[in-house]
Amino acid sequence: WAKESIEGLYKAGVVNGKGNQKFCPGDYVLREEFVKMLVSTFGLKLVGEDLPFVDVPENAWYYDYVKTAYIAEVVNGISATEFGTGQNISRQDICTMTYRMLKECDVTIGEMNQEMVFSDSEDIADYAKEAVYAAKTAGIISGVGNNTFNPKGFANRAEAAQIVYNTIR
Repeated sequence: WAKESIEGLYKAGVVNGKGNQKFCPGDYVLREEFVKMLVSTFGLKLVGEDLPFVDVPENAWYYDYVKTAYIAEVVNGISATEFGTGQNISRQDICTMTYRMLKECDVTIGEMNQEMVFSDSEDIADYAKEAVYAAKTAGIISGVGNNTFNPKGFANRAEAAQIVYNTIR
């Protein structure tokens, strides 16, 4: 189900494999990996202030991606001084970052449809609700079955690729 999106993003240089020509679609996506996907997809390049995150060293492969996304207000940390490097990204955070990136790039995704409510909407964090429902209305995301979203569940590489791909097709 995600083959087209994975191959399309690979050809565009947005995603890579994990060695031995394997994508590992079922592996969870780390926060910094998803930020790289978003920044690469939208070609965002910003320079400026230092990062406040002690867990994003300047020599890390993801430093410029996280810095760009932070300056653009696409990402926040898990605290004032930590980005959350090495942590799996939740489904609600993927939607939040994607929504913010679309707004940063002046991409209109339409108004939220109030009738498109997930049955587990009470589990979606307040900061993520607008993003989750805007992404659902736009067809960028779907649930995990039985009209549920599983907002705090972790997203795998195939899901993340599909979401990013859905923003550009």
